[in-house]
Amino acid sequence: MSFFDLNRWQEIFSVMWANRLRTILTAFSVWWGIFMLVLLLGSSNGLKNSFEREFADNLINIFWVRTWKTAEPFRGLPKNRQITLHNSDLDMLKKEFDDIDLALGRFYLRGDYYITRKDKSFQFEVIGTHPDRQKVENSIVLKGRFLNDNDLQRAAKICVIGQEVEKSFFQNGESAIGAYLAIRGIPFRVAGVFMDEGDDDEDRTIYLPVTTTQKLFAQEDRLNNIILTHNRKTAESSEELEAQIRGQLAARYQFDRNDRQALSVYNNMEEYAEFNTVFRFINGFIWFVGIGSLIAGMIGVSNIMLITVSERRQEFGIRKAIGATNSSIIGMVIQESIFLTSMAGFIGLVAGYALITGIDQLMQSNDVELDFFYNPEVDLRIVVSAIFLLVIVGVIAGIAPARKATSINTAEALKK
Repeated sequence: MSFFDLNRWQEIFSVMWANRLRTILTAFSVWWGIFMLVLLLGSSNGLKNSFEREFADNLINIFWVRTWKTAEPFRGLPKNRQITLHNSDLDMLKKEFDDIDLALGRFYLRGDYYITRKDKSFQFEVIGTHPDRQKVENSIVLKGRFLNDNDLQRAAKICVIGQEVEKSFFQNGESAIGAYLAIRGIPFRVAGVFMDEGDDDEDRTIYLPVTTTQKLFAQEDRLNNIILTHNRKTAESSEELEAQIRGQLAARYQFDRNDRQALSVYNNMEEYAEFNTVFRFINGFIWFVGIGSLIAGMIGVSNIMLITVSERRQEFGIRKAIGATNSSIIGMVIQESIFLTSMAGFIGLVAGYALITGIDQLMQSNDVELDFFYNPEVDLRIVVSAIFLLVIVGVIAGIAPARKATSINTAEALKK
């Protein structure tokens, strides 16, 4: 007999139909195991995609450098000294480190103020920055242009605005390009409108040339933070560069290089590596739970098959008496086990995939965006692996019942 023998399939179906309640309950354990595995993996991908979406908003090879007050005394200097970054720090870092590609600073307008145009007045964040900000944060210019070097050199009174800012001030076909917004009573001409796919807050931001904000609102060249990109390839090498940058700034401003309050450096590559490690652990745990559920289902199938074999002792005895080989009996039992587990598991696979896909479609159609759940999906490789796993589970579940079937003594089995 072969796997495609029609008579064998008829026998398998007749046995299952005769014990349909038992078959359904047994199949449910396998269905539930694979359904939960797919559901958990799809949800995990939704969580992972949300974080990767946040990382996609910025380059991976990036440092954010911020300063505050020293936490400890240093070489006779008191603690609580304010450490302030300046334009010269940008020049120093670019000169000292060949691994740094882009270097830009930011200066934030603090306090309460309103942006006004005609009879409209709103509060939005205003930041002075360099033109390379567009490259670092992957902003998309929708209209006009972004800041350029000429704007910096002239300390021009121009601005680029997020699309949410444009929607607030300009309606009914009004063009934002060339119009003026007043920031703390000073008019700034709108040079461009941008959007940011990963961060909605950026779309509510107004960017000015950093030199303009320093001249008008700070009266000095200080910076609130510095953003650096580098060409290091691994998290470990980026940590080495981070330590070197920390050492240079610590020596420049006389504080302990390990003083995290005086100087904090957010290493995006390091954070991304830690993020991937966490999700490898999560996926490993999900597979552990899923495989554990499948093993429980496999044991259930094996036990039910053992009961089925015991109930069919006389049948197997007759088969052996008329010349059925052990291999044919083993094949029949294992085939039934594979069919039961594979069919139940495949239905669970389809149900889990349909549920994850349905959730994704529902979120997209209703423009639902959650901070920690985006585009849940099931990897095709996972589907193929799950199907392969189901066949293995079916084979293993059928081994013990098959061995029991072949060990039946023909003479004893024929006794009534």
